[in-house]
Amino acid sequence: LFQIGAIVVSLLIVFAAVLGISKRITAGLRSLASAAQRLQSKDYSVRVSIPTRDEVGAAGIAFNRMAEEISFHTENLEQLVDERTRELGDANLEISALNEKLRDENVRLGAELAVARQIQMMVLPKPFELEAIPGLEIAAYMRPADEVGGDYYDVLQNGSRVKVGIGDVTGHGLESGVLMLMVQSVARALQEANEANPHQFLNRLNSAIYKNIERT
Repeated sequence: LFQIGAIVVSLLIVFAAVLGISKRITAGLRSLASAAQRLQSKDYSVRVSIPTRDEVGAAGIAFNRMAEEISFHTENLEQLVDERTRELGDANLEISALNEKLRDENVRLGAELAVARQIQMMVLPKPFELEAIPGLEIAAYMRPADEVGGDYYDVLQNGSRVKVGIGDVTGHGLESGVLMLMVQSVARALQEANEANPHQFLNRLNSAIYKNIERT
């Protein structure tokens, strides 16, 4: 009977020891499973506390390190995304301001070009001027491809003398239009000054335009 009792006691001790170890292992595994679920739910602050020094304890230490690294990289990534978002926002504001300024500049430039084109068309000979020239039947039409072009024509009458000028300034836009106006103005002034010699007329016209261009 003594031997049987000793065996029973030994078995109870072994059973209790196995049960205790099993509970510790099971508790550690449950802690790991719960922490893993929280980590999956983006709770990067979760940590596990497993006091055992077995494989489960080592797994707990590894889990804590992994959670810490994930938390670190996630926070840095969020900070980087926030910084990039702010930079993009600032860039968008700057682009919007530049676009607004460009629109204002385009409106201003468009108005200036419209005025320059109107002035250019105003200095061209009018139909009644052409009809008033005896012995000549003249018809002319000009429509520049750009808002302001460098095309030029004029019919200047002074007494019985008539000068017809046709030209095209190199280039397009406001600069060529302004140069065309220079040519017309100088030619008109020379005609009004009774410059009858064609050679002198062209020389003086060329000299005046050249000196004006030198200033630019």
